[in-house]
Amino acid sequence: MTMMSRTSSLAAVEARPLFFNKGSLFPSFHHACIAQWCSSLLPCSLSFAAPPLKKNACAGLDVPEGVTMVMEADDIDDFVEVGLIRSTHGVKGELKVMSLTDFPEQRFERPGIRWLGFYRMGKLVGPRKIKLLCGRKIMQGKDSAWLLTFEGFDSKEKASELVGATILVEDANRPVLNADQFYIPELIGMLVHMKDSGNVIGSIVDIFNSGASDLLRVKLSYLVENDGGDTETKDNLVWIPFVKEIVPIVDRESRFVAITPPQGLLELNAPSKRPLKEELRKQALRSKRKLQDRMAGVRKKVLAMKQEHILAGLACGEDPQREALKMQLLGIDFSSLKRAMETSSEDFKSSLGSDVNAFSSTIPPPLDWKGLTGWLRDSPKGLRCGDEVNESTWRLWRHGLGLVAEGKVAIVSLATGDIADAELTDSCFESNLEDQAGQVLAMQELAEMISGEKPLIPWVVVTAESSSEYVQNLLKAESHFGLSEQQVHFVRLSCLPYVSCDVEGDQKILMESQWSIIAGAGGDGQVIGDLDDSGVLNSLVEMGVTYIHLCSMEKSLATSLDPAIFGVMEDQNACVSIRVTSEAFEGDHGILCLQKGSVDGRGRSIFISASEKAAGAVKSIVDNFEHFTVVKPHDVPNTASWTLKDDELAYRVPSNCSYTLSVEYLRHLSLQRHDFIYDSEVKKTGFIEPSEEITLGENAVIEENALQLKCSLHNALMFCSPSKVALLNCDKMFVYS
Repeated sequence: MTMMSRTSSLAAVEARPLFFNKGSLFPSFHHACIAQWCSSLLPCSLSFAAPPLKKNACAGLDVPEGVTMVMEADDIDDFVEVGLIRSTHGVKGELKVMSLTDFPEQRFERPGIRWLGFYRMGKLVGPRKIKLLCGRKIMQGKDSAWLLTFEGFDSKEKASELVGATILVEDANRPVLNADQFYIPELIGMLVHMKDSGNVIGSIVDIFNSGASDLLRVKLSYLVENDGGDTETKDNLVWIPFVKEIVPIVDRESRFVAITPPQGLLELNAPSKRPLKEELRKQALRSKRKLQDRMAGVRKKVLAMKQEHILAGLACGEDPQREALKMQLLGIDFSSLKRAMETSSEDFKSSLGSDVNAFSSTIPPPLDWKGLTGWLRDSPKGLRCGDEVNESTWRLWRHGLGLVAEGKVAIVSLATGDIADAELTDSCFESNLEDQAGQVLAMQELAEMISGEKPLIPWVVVTAESSSEYVQNLLKAESHFGLSEQQVHFVRLSCLPYVSCDVEGDQKILMESQWSIIAGAGGDGQVIGDLDDSGVLNSLVEMGVTYIHLCSMEKSLATSLDPAIFGVMEDQNACVSIRVTSEAFEGDHGILCLQKGSVDGRGRSIFISASEKAAGAVKSIVDNFEHFTVVKPHDVPNTASWTLKDDELAYRVPSNCSYTLSVEYLRHLSLQRHDFIYDSEVKKTGFIEPSEEITLGENAVIEENALQLKCSLHNALMFCSPSKVALLNCDKMFVYS
């Protein structure tokens, strides 16, 4: 079962308050500030009653550097839209904002904290905290707009990163209204009672401003007798003027209104089809306008990156072709793409800092599993440590199973590499998937010994775009290999465009045709943001998960689900764990190093846990601090100050190494994703030159002419101190089963 739909993509708009007009039978609208609100935005659709934006701990999205800050609270649920950033203004970083609120002076003139929502994959996600410095109102003909300045965005280039974002405020911070004033979302969904009889006749589904009055759109429900003599429910929509004489009672707490309609009002005041069509037309126009604003932001980012050739298809071709390109452009995280292109270049690799030392300190020996198999067979119920079992290993193992039994562990399997992109009927891939499910089942059964009840370990399967449907169908056909459907979830790994191999370093996004960008999975490190953006991470937090184990499907998984890992992390109060070995082994690997300062000279937002914050620790951006990093042997800078001698240890880390992260730290990493370091891999592909106007044909020459941009999970080591990293020694390469 997927949980990708659990996060709402639409925030409620901060609609104007409604006022009773006591002097007339018809209500009048008192403008809070901007008169055009009622004509351009007020004809209410259900968007005014849309569910508030759920904070998807989520977040790292296409967010500029100045906005990647940690939110003040983890339980902020409701936000409302108050403005849409349309464009930049001038050269000093001002942004032009379209108001969506009746309190623009309060929202746009008063300095302080605001929140920004960003669109990713067609969904509004966020929010992210930002500080408003000042704002002022301007007139453009008959319309008005607001010019805002945010902290950290003091130039046109920086401010352009925010174009297309939505300004949000917390629902709790709405102005307090008088007793006779109501926000539109307050009324939506209220039951409608007849005052005299107390009978419920329907509910409020919308509110419409006809220019001179506010009208409640009420969905009536009543019984009628059909041709067969049976009764059935019929629904009808009617308009009811929102005035004291007709709506004398509005009960906020009990969520109902009582009405005393004039005789014949409910029978005669049914809406015609024309107003409904008009509302749908206006709703479509609003959606189109919003999409145009988002595309305007995309265009500016594309032009700033000098990739204007990918926009050529928007001006030619059939409508479906242009729409397909537009949707692909809206789904690209351009901040991540820009970072990937910068850090994967040869110039960047050659400029890596020199203060890198291979980690050579002694770490605890490998866990000793001698005798464990026999012990489990002979005394599976008692869980007592026998003489034949290493006491330290047993203690960590049992502690880890206790965490599993308490529902604090989730498993994330990464089916995102060559296996997922190759022939999907490969029996090896299906076998690995079955083995992984078997490991989860085995750990559930062991945890049952601790709690007496078998826990359901959440299992998240992350797939490439091309293999998502196949993997889901395979698991469904195999009944999830014995696991419960409710514990299996799916996430798609986000893609990044391929770029050209240019010896001059001028990388260009590659196009398969004028309307199709060549893209591929952005590496296992992308899963950190994808878990957040999909809403799965937030759902796991609600389940009480504390640790998430990420493992690749491309390697033997026999040691991946050792419950002792979680015991070690809890015992050491670590936020990340990784397996290392001093033994030589075949395969792609890196050297575990200590880096003083950030890898690229940029500051890092160091992770501070909630308990440390409570003790007075402060989160800060630090330019010079020590952290672990994994360096490939051929990427080691010539000037690196290696301190190892031939007989000293050098810990090696497999390129597809498994990681275990605390949920709190994974959230922090998601916010920092635009500081990740990327690698590139040469791929064989065919593409058209920017000047070509034909679709790639069957006779195109396919050669190694493209770079696939990837980030690895090793980025997880760059944002915390070495004391927060649990290094698990795997020298003996013991296979836990």
